[in-house]
Amino acid sequence: MDFSLTADQHELREAARRYLADHYPPERITQVASAGSDIAAWHTLAGLGWFEAGMVERALLAEECGYALLPTPWWSALALPEPPDGPIAMAYGGFSAKARSHGGWLVTGTATGVPDALTATAFLVSAEGRTFQIAPSACTVTAVAGVDPLRAGADLTCTDVPAWERPLMDDSFALRSQAVLAAEAVGVARRACDFAVAYTRVRSQFGRPAMQFPDDLSEVTSGMADCHVLIEIARSLAYKAAWLLDEHDSDLARIAVAMATPAARHAAVTTCEKALRALEAPASDEHPVHHWYRRALWLREYGPSDADCLEEIAGTLF
Repeated sequence: MDFSLTADQHELREAARRYLADHYPPERITQVASAGSDIAAWHTLAGLGWFEAGMVERALLAEECGYALLPTPWWSALALPEPPDGPIAMAYGGFSAKARSHGGWLVTGTATGVPDALTATAFLVSAEGRTFQIAPSACTVTAVAGVDPLRAGADLTCTDVPAWERPLMDDSFALRSQAVLAAEAVGVARRACDFAVAYTRVRSQFGRPAMQFPDDLSEVTSGMADCHVLIEIARSLAYKAAWLLDEHDSDLARIAVAMATPAARHAAVTTCEKALRALEAPASDEHPVHHWYRRALWLREYGPSDADCLEEIAGTLF
């Protein structure tokens, strides 16, 4: 069986890279970070058909979005089985729902730190074994400080809010979102590695290129080589998870996602930290890699913990 990318998948990845490189260079990411998300980009992606692709194609796109740190709430749309009408946010918390006498539902509950809540045109919440969509205008949304300003969160409070049901293929949204975020983490790690390598090539010491001091660079080069291994392992696991989700093999997909999630998180955080050390002060103080590091830290904390993922794997193996 051939697991290499198809010609169409290669073309999709290259087109995404060109678009993101042209429209979102690092200096623009720094500008947007102080102003909030670029909502116009979400509608551009929808027009390009990104939210209608298969899971492997979505993993490709998620990796490139992580590499560019695309500042728009794209990931939740990539995780949904069907493309939404606008940016959405999934609110996990304690919600209850009751049927209305004349049809429909009323939802009550709270959720904390909902990512992309401030830019969402709709919230999705789970209650009574169902998934409901509610309008942000019907809820109390309170912004909260977070580690990543490009993926700002908010607390959500609902009291008898009108809602309508949105079937989401059982628990597939959670698995799909984890797979998408694992692929994003691979892209974050790749960009941090490229930042470190690029800086090393132009760095100077005592008026001479630092490449002329191999002993001083050995720690940097060996560290980036180690990171490259972590990235390749994480990429393989992330794409395996996406492929199994495309094959609708939920049992194998669940284990694959549990394997990809901690591996990709570790690759992203470790590579960003090594890149920051490679840059050194004062170059590291204002370098855009800080934005990628914040995303890596956010990815590490969102969703199931690494311990939960490892327990899932152990339960299957033993």
